[in-house]
Amino acid sequence: KYAHPITYDINLSPETEELWPPHELRLSIKYPPLYPDVSPIVSLGHSMNVFEFPSVVEQSCLEAIRSSAQDEMGMPCVMGCVMAALDFFESGGMSSLLQEHQNKSLQS
Repeated sequence: KYAHPITYDINLSPETEELWPPHELRLSIKYPPLYPDVSPIVSLGHSMNVFEFPSVVEQSCLEAIRSSAQDEMGMPCVMGCVMAALDFFESGGMSSLLQEHQNKSLQS
């Protein structure tokens, strides 16, 4: 029998580095006792400051990961969570949020 909570980290590796934060990023997974009938608790681990990895980018990525976990409720979903994080960055999620933020700053 497993002792809960089960926790581990998965290093996220960029395919297209310019679309990613400048330093290492990892997905932290924590299984609640009722997993997979409930979503895992997810967070992003890193040592970057808010200028390198703005909180709006982190929250948007976490929303994508949590949405994926919800879609796979009742089934193991960690691979889906990893793929959601990878897709968020590789599809330009971070760069588009930063551009949007910069445009708002220029308008102010």
